[in-house]
Parts: sequence; C-alpha cells; structure tokens
Amino acid sequence: MPALTPLDQHAAGVGIARASDIDMLDETADAEYHLDRGDLPQARVAFTQAEEVFKDSASDVPPSLHACLVVNAAITRRDAEATGTYWQSMQTKRLDRQDINYWQAKCAFHWSENRFDLARETWKAGNDYLSGLPQTGSNNYDRDCQARLLELIEKHAALHAQGSTEISRQRPTAFATLAVTE
Repeated sequence: MPALTPLDQHAAGVGIARASDIDMLDETADAEYHLDRGDLPQARVAFTQAEEVFKDSASDVPPSLHACLVVNAAITRRDAEATGTYWQSMQTKRLDRQDINYWQAKCAFHWSENRFDLARETWKAGNDYLSGLPQTGSNNYDRDCQARLLELIEKHAALHAQGSTEISRQRPTAFATLAVTE
C-alpha cells in the first residue's frame, strides 16, 4: 500500500473520502499557504478555485470544509455576503463537535459583519477550546491563526470606532501581516 501524503492523512482525519472534497481541501490549503506568506492575490486565486469545486459538490461538503470557506471568504476578500452564505450553509450540516475550525469560522463570520463584540466572544470560546489541547505543531499553528484573528478584530474595531468611512472597503493584505488596506 502506498504511503499517505500529509494531505491524504488530513483528509482521512476529517472524514473526507471523495475526490471533490480532496480537491477543495487542496485549494483551501493553497489559499492558507499564500495567506501565511503574505500573498493575498494568490490566496484569492486559490480560494476562487476552492469555490468552484464547492459549487459542484456543495450539498456533500463536510462542515470542516465549510468552515474553511467561511474563514477564507472573510479573510481573502472581506466579503460579508459570501462569508454569511458559507456560514449559513455550514449551519445546515450536522456538526460532530465544535472544534477550532467551527470557532474560527463563527468568529470570522461575526468579524466580516463588523460585529466585533460577538467576534471577540466567539474568539474567546475558540481560545478556551485551544487552551485544552496539547502543545503540538497543528495545535500551535491554530493558536497562531487564533492570535492573528484577534489582531484583525481589534484593528478593524478600532477603525470602526474612529468612524472610518473606509472600513467596509478595507481588506487585510495578508492574514500574516495584518495590514488593513491594499
């Protein structure tokens, strides 16, 4: 039997068995890779490709992949409408548990709508969840993402409090760098 690639192992771990789910996981992972590198244009391209795969198999996509779509719509495009659509679609799925993907998706959903108090509340629930997990590579990556998500919330909440008329058009240039405008 051939060795499993890290992507295959992750797909098996989240219960993904269909090729379309693996394709979407690959594209969302690609988007997150580019976000981590600060390359927002490439992250958007990869996320757009993930959306195309999603459109072909939306009814069968597991909740964990819906969560990736929610976060990516919020982060790569600051698109409250798409974020809300993916969040609502995720809510129609049976969730096995409220893991960090769930909490980050819910937080990103609230952030995309400038509902900063709810985003902070949800962020705290996700952070509490993470605090109970062991110090491993994937958990520490999630902790880093969680910290960056809080920075985005606080940065945009401060702009909103200042009455910025630009807030609805502003997007971070990268999740990693937390810049606000392009």
